[in-house]
Amino acid sequence: MILFRNLMVFVFFMLGHTMAWSDIDQHLVRSGSDIAWSVKQNNVDWNTSQSAPVMVLKNAKGATRRLDLDFKHMEVVDDGNQFLIVFNHPPDVKGTALLSYTHISRANDTWLYLPALKRVKRIVARDKSRPFMGSELTYEDLSSFEPDKYTFKLLGYETLADMAMAVVEFVPQYNDSGYSRQEVWIDLEHYRMHKIRYFDPHGRLLKVQQLSAYQRYLGTYWRAHHISVHNHQTGKSTVFKTDYFNFNISLSASDFNKSRLYRIC
Repeated sequence: MILFRNLMVFVFFMLGHTMAWSDIDQHLVRSGSDIAWSVKQNNVDWNTSQSAPVMVLKNAKGATRRLDLDFKHMEVVDDGNQFLIVFNHPPDVKGTALLSYTHISRANDTWLYLPALKRVKRIVARDKSRPFMGSELTYEDLSSFEPDKYTFKLLGYETLADMAMAVVEFVPQYNDSGYSRQEVWIDLEHYRMHKIRYFDPHGRLLKVQQLSAYQRYLGTYWRAHHISVHNHQTGKSTVFKTDYFNFNISLSASDFNKSRLYRIC
């Protein structure tokens, strides 16, 4: 173990990493669970946020489709986060909305509003692994990260984008997940997720998500401005591009009430 630790310190030093040697040594004796919980703990107390991402879908033949969204997000004390996504463009999906309550230890509550039908559809647990609006993200992927719903295993250390990373295996412990496991690359300085490999229920690689162009807000909260997901089984991909995030905006629980979905348009 001492030889391994010294080798890792030497590698990080040669790569020009800015972390102190004592910090590196501390990371090398941490468990996968400790690192995963640091991801969660480094992203709390931001209250509310709003952004307007662009989602670009690409099929296996290279044809693309752009969708413009409005995304509102709110923390909930002693529970998971709540979010509301509203589609603003193109016209055929304008007014479509997704409302979701993530819960720490029980199944999430998710509803999809379809303006053409003037109907709110509840997304039941068995449907959460289905694609969200034709993208390579599922309803499951959109939930906030709640460590109580996984077990973790530290797989090792790598460098990615010139940063020291821990590679941690996440295994879902809830029913009806679309994944048998995930491999997550987490930087050891700010505990941000940079790459996620998703494996289907049969253990085969399904898709890879890359998170980049991180910016820090309010001196504390990191957000990725570019997220790409490539499906290795279908050849399809999805890219999210975000220009900005606004924090501490005026939102309350009433803004995330299911009854408000009917008044989106």
